[in-house]
Amino acid sequence: MEALAGGGADERDRSDARPDGTTQGCNSTNCTAIEGNALSFAFAPDDKRFFARRTESRANKSGDSRRNTRQASELRAALAFAEIGLRPIPLDARLLPARKGWTTATADPRDVAARFADVWNPGGVALVTGAGVGAVDLDRGHPDGADGIAEFTKLLDGRPFPKGPRWRTKRGGLQILLRFQSDMRLRNLSGKSSLAPGVEFKGDNAAARVPPTPQYTWIISPWDAPIPDAPDWLIPLVQKKPAASMHLSVPSRKWTGRYDPYLTKVLANETAKVANAGPGARTMPLFEAACRLGEFVAGGEMRRDDVVAALMNAARKSGLVAQDGEVRVQLHITNGLAKGAAKPRTSPVIKGCP
Repeated sequence: MEALAGGGADERDRSDARPDGTTQGCNSTNCTAIEGNALSFAFAPDDKRFFARRTESRANKSGDSRRNTRQASELRAALAFAEIGLRPIPLDARLLPARKGWTTATADPRDVAARFADVWNPGGVALVTGAGVGAVDLDRGHPDGADGIAEFTKLLDGRPFPKGPRWRTKRGGLQILLRFQSDMRLRNLSGKSSLAPGVEFKGDNAAARVPPTPQYTWIISPWDAPIPDAPDWLIPLVQKKPAASMHLSVPSRKWTGRYDPYLTKVLANETAKVANAGPGARTMPLFEAACRLGEFVAGGEMRRDDVVAALMNAARKSGLVAQDGEVRVQLHITNGLAKGAAKPRTSPVIKGCP
């Protein structure tokens, strides 16, 4: 009984301790009994400060219990993430990283346990992206009304997208995990630099909130499906150096180093079609121009960087960059150049493109 009670003989022999926890030595005239869920004691009217301290202590203990329960739940989830090579970090009640230095988090269980220990006001779990892992963030509820899921469907344009871990966010959006080469530097794309309106990307040193964070729920968990490799078309858009990544095809001939009058006119005509395209009909002229000019790039008659710069400038003049964003316009140019590169041309006759 001594061990269970946690006290010694001195405590047991005190005459002012009652079995129900109230204090002895009081009568009905100078003491008042206070009943609580797990606390019952008495205090004299002139000792209310003592009662206030005990009440605050009880509230703190109750809060500590809830906090400890949540911490334990989040730690279990974090260790499960670490087992599959992901880097979890704790969030505070504002859903922000709870500790400094979170970008250096690892999947080492000891590091995970240390980071999740004694978080004062735990609010959830996030995964640090980068180092071979990225997350496509399809947001909803934007002030501009953008629907990331609908915009991403347009961006796919019928191309397949791998199935893998994904979860619902608190505003009804969607986030998707993808695997990249471990040494690949990944961009963080949001706001005006998004892949499309409401289509953001979390790359190096970003934090993606995941379940069991409140209001975040799994659709496919990383324990139910492996993280798939990112599709080839997405990689050049999210690499740290997009200019270098746009060289998806190698010209069959090296650029001659000069433009004759005919090629100069071709470049001017194609970019003019893009610049003069009206609303609702801007994307296809850009793709077609990139395809036609891509034949000359592959044939060594035009320099790729010149063509990309000219088409991008024309897309700005038409308003397409303002409408779809620079990254999405880059995607159209890249796809057009890649198609044109399949049929290198050195003659004025342009074939193989729409």
